[in-house]
Amino acid sequence: MLAHQCNITRIILLQTCCLMLIAHVQVTKGGTQKTKNPYLIVDDPRNDISVNYVESVSLGVFTARLQEGWSFSVHVDGNQDGEWGYGADNPRSNLRPTDDYSFGQTREGTPCSQYIYSAKPNNPDYVASSSTCGAFSSSATVDITTSDRFGFFFVTYKIPKVELFKNRSNAHVLIAVWDGNALHHYYTLKNPLLLKW
Repeated sequence: MLAHQCNITRIILLQTCCLMLIAHVQVTKGGTQKTKNPYLIVDDPRNDISVNYVESVSLGVFTARLQEGWSFSVHVDGNQDGEWGYGADNPRSNLRPTDDYSFGQTREGTPCSQYIYSAKPNNPDYVASSSTCGAFSSSATVDITTSDRFGFFFVTYKIPKVELFKNRSNAHVLIAVWDGNALHHYYTLKNPLLLKW
């Protein structure tokens, strides 16, 4: 019985190591942000924010360590034109699907996939308007752990790679974290996080 449990433990450790190795090979960081950990895509100790990325054959998995009341989004520049949706915020651009989309969660913790319609005129990396949740059809899931004794919890988005990458061999990604008072952005449209399939 003990030998059987040891074998199961070895298999789990081996699977974890394989995911880490795949992430090490596949994740290329954009911008000037440096991290010690090859699959740690956001490392912001000042604001106590970290986000990891690993992948399986069919999924891209983003996990954020957050505090109570915080949330995060994965924004994808789908057509890789360096612009959100139809550009600077313009009501006429709304309500039409675009090539750009995001993955996040509702306040209730359910998945929220959206088309990105436009950017803020004074900051093109910030999303100004987007569709309602679910307008961008997705099979992504959200897993949320309970808070630990320090008030931190983990939120994991499991996104099908066919949605994350569409028909491309790479994806241009920006990460946004809402801390209840302010929005923290990581990477830029000119220097995105580059994920390779």
